[in-house]
Amino acid sequence: MAITDGKHHEVKVAKKLDLPLMSDSIVSVDRGYIDYKWLYSLNTSGVLFVTRAKKNINYEIIGQHEVKKKKGILLDYTIKLSGYYQSGYYPQNLRLVGFHDGETNKELMFLTNNFVLSAYTITQIYKARWKIEEFFRWIKQNLKIKSFLGTSKNAVLTQIWVAMCYYLLLSYILNTRQNTPTH
Repeated sequence: MAITDGKHHEVKVAKKLDLPLMSDSIVSVDRGYIDYKWLYSLNTSGVLFVTRAKKNINYEIIGQHEVKKKKGILLDYTIKLSGYYQSGYYPQNLRLVGFHDGETNKELMFLTNNFVLSAYTITQIYKARWKIEEFFRWIKQNLKIKSFLGTSKNAVLTQIWVAMCYYLLLSYILNTRQNTPTH
């Protein structure tokens, strides 16, 4: 984990980190992380990734996988990037999975180098990542943590727990005041 201020873009921090990702690790990143050179470096290291595809992705379909529409899968293609720079930065095949999310009624496109897991599992990996994003958004909105005072695991967890206790105590006090009859 790396904690920075809001002035640093996440993808730049992720690329600079010398994280020892083991082969067969799965990294799930947001669209903002799409840097085909970086994704290709993950691929050549044996690291798998799942990300949302950008709308302007240029590709050629070179294969198709069986689609189970009952799980919301719209398409499951093997593709090759066809944009001049994209294809140079990522010369190998990728997998493009289209998904209709029944909860949000949105169509989402995922890009991965994982050809083994089912298309539905690919979508669920990204969904799990999104739950983490929602948790941190909730922390920022409700616990009013602007920055972390320390960078160790213990310091971060302590600050989150203290803020959570403060939030719960404040909620309790407000709730008891609203439910107390006035004379």
